[in-house]
Amino acid sequence: MNPKVNQLVTLAREARHGLLVVSDSNVRVDPGYLAEIAALLEDEGVGLVTHLIVGDGERSLGSIMDHLHLAGGVSPAMVAAHPWMKRDVVVGKSMALRRHDLVALGGFEAVKDVLAEDHVVGSLVTSALRKRVAIAHRPVQNFSERRTVRQFLARYSRWGVLQRQCTGRLLFGSYVFLNPVVLAGAGAALERTPAALAGFLCACLARGTLDAAAVAVLRQGRPRAAHLLITPLKDLMFAGAWVYGLVRREVWWRGNRIVVGPGTRIDVPVPEEQPLNRPSARPAG
Repeated sequence: MNPKVNQLVTLAREARHGLLVVSDSNVRVDPGYLAEIAALLEDEGVGLVTHLIVGDGERSLGSIMDHLHLAGGVSPAMVAAHPWMKRDVVVGKSMALRRHDLVALGGFEAVKDVLAEDHVVGSLVTSALRKRVAIAHRPVQNFSERRTVRQFLARYSRWGVLQRQCTGRLLFGSYVFLNPVVLAGAGAALERTPAALAGFLCACLARGTLDAAAVAVLRQGRPRAAHLLITPLKDLMFAGAWVYGLVRREVWWRGNRIVVGPGTRIDVPVPEEQPLNRPSARPAG
């Protein structure tokens, strides 16, 4: 039922060698990308290699918001998940594994009816193979020029549904504490005091600084002052995607309306014509 996995099943059959690398169509990589993957997979204790993500090429507000979240939210979460929660986070923007390990898991066919196939494959590597997930040192670049704000919200609303179905409602609900701008904003709206407003402004400044620093580190460049202003707006809007993920089960993906069950199992894929208020489908990501 997952069209991406449908393609991966065919590609894995046709591939001729022992290491399989999967990446999205809008991903750009450094010249040492494949060499580092091969080096990490020389360790038999490593069952899968994935990469941190940093955005590149943004020319619209939606793309800037997307790239700020990838660098300031997604990539740090990938790094922190194992030492803090003993969990590995795999993002299918880029992942690589040995053919014989994939066969031991049942091939890509094992995840043919789940929507978050990257997350499930990563979980199977640790639970079934008893191997670990390695995060490469070089990030990959998510190239996006003109994503709209609406497309930004649609993408992370979909991710919110997938995250809740992977982690459960209670843990996903606690993610609100990772958004201090929203919490401080709610406090300022309720209290309406100078101290509450100052707390909100401090939260905005702190989050903007952290996002700008994360982008600069992953890009190996200088922080941008504009990110200090855009991050608070992004985080306030991101609260809508979090609420959607908390209460809804349906997503729009690749032209289909899909109802997502526990573990991101695809329950009811229903091809439909695109209504006027439906987010536009994206070719990747």
